Amino acid sequence: MFEKQTIPQKYQEKAFVIEDEPILGEDGKQVIEEIVTLKIKDIVIKGFVPEVNYQKTLFNKNEETTVILVLLYRSLEKIKSGNREIIPLNSEIHYKICGEVISKIKDPLSDDSEGVILTVDSKVHLSMSVPNSRYGFKVGDYIKAIGRLDVYKV
Repeated sequence: MFEKQTIPQKYQEKAFVIEDEPILGEDGKQVIEEIVTLKIKDIVIKGFVPEVNYQKTLFNKNEETTVILVLLYRSLEKIKSGNREIIPLNSEIHYKICGEVISKIKDPLSDDSEGVILTVDSKVHLSMSVPNSRYGFKVGDYIKAIGRLDVYKV
């Protein structure tokens, strides 16, 4: 789980919901997963919604809302510099991102005593929980990451 209140408002994104895809359970009524397609700053992205209501979807088609984007990375590295970009991969909710670390705060939910939440400017603001003792990223560093994009409604 991710604590939404740890991400400052200036790193939250205004989004327009293009499509909302609930995945229903065996009873055909209970929402067990949700995929949402958003337009943020003229960029269309699709993400997984980890918070599930079970009775209804959290997002509605054609609504304007505020979201926090979180990348659950499987690959992460520092790069010399680069473009800010978010590139979809073969899976509809997985992306390669490149961008600049613009914020670094302590992660209150991390098992690692040095866990931090990085916010990266990759044309949109993305946050990720990182063990700082392993990576040691600083504000101003450029990173490349690959992972699943999660979308939290504020």
